[in-house]
Amino acid sequence: MKKKKSGDLLAAVLFLLPFMIVYLLFMIYPILKGFYTSMCDVELNFTQTFSGLANYEKMFSDKFFWQAIKTTLIYTVLNTPALVISGLVFAMILNARLRGNIVYRTIFFLPYVLSVSVVVYIWKFILQPYSGLLNTILHQLGVQNEIMWLQNSNLVWGGVVAMTVWSGIGFNMVMFLAGMQEIDDNLYEAAEIDGAGAFSRFWYVTLPGLKNVTLMITVLQTIASMKLFSHTFLLTKGGPGTQTRSIVHYIYVKAFTENKLGAASAMSVILLIIMMAFAVIQFRIGSEPRDKGR
Repeated sequence: MKKKKSGDLLAAVLFLLPFMIVYLLFMIYPILKGFYTSMCDVELNFTQTFSGLANYEKMFSDKFFWQAIKTTLIYTVLNTPALVISGLVFAMILNARLRGNIVYRTIFFLPYVLSVSVVVYIWKFILQPYSGLLNTILHQLGVQNEIMWLQNSNLVWGGVVAMTVWSGIGFNMVMFLAGMQEIDDNLYEAAEIDGAGAFSRFWYVTLPGLKNVTLMITVLQTIASMKLFSHTFLLTKGGPGTQTRSIVHYIYVKAFTENKLGAASAMSVILLIIMMAFAVIQFRIGSEPRDKGR
């Protein structure tokens, strides 16, 4: 028995070894290297001089860093609920077994497979002033004033969130659909026999059955929202002014425009800590009550 267990353990280690090597090289090592770089001054020739917490001290006194953090949090608060709720709503509609369901699923999922550059090009065409699709429709409806969707600080986030929801809703919809198909139909039949209406069945059967899926989607979308870069970089260049410059965008500016790799690494470490904190909080809130009792 001991020989058999040793053989099984050796086989498991050999199977896991290729993954662990890749994981250590491309995940753990870059994180540790980035943490060390955050405590160094990096020259243009990439020589590093240890400087302790100097980069962190400069970062916490940098008003543009705090503005980028605020911008990222605002986007996360706006974007994550919009993506989760819209994905659930579309999944509920498609789960009703409407005629042509496969066609609708394909149409709703299609934007998710488009590249970011294509998505941004489409939304630039929609939101641009004078000849944009949205302004043209509004003109046809009698709105005479030209609306600068991407140049107005009060309107720009609406355009950015609409774009990211449009391009990301397909993934959430498919995940919710998969979760709904795992819910036992007998629960719905029992609820209907007990006199539960459509809303009651949704509230007491569907939502509890989708709890784990909802938690996973919320965590994934929160992390993705906090890593916002390419959409706003291509659509608004961080404007108007620095209104839509996210923390990842500011890290990019520090690293590749100002050549301050140490400062950029320090900001990356803080961003990692923030994302981990959000994930832990969400998992704690969404954990099963029976798990808390253990």
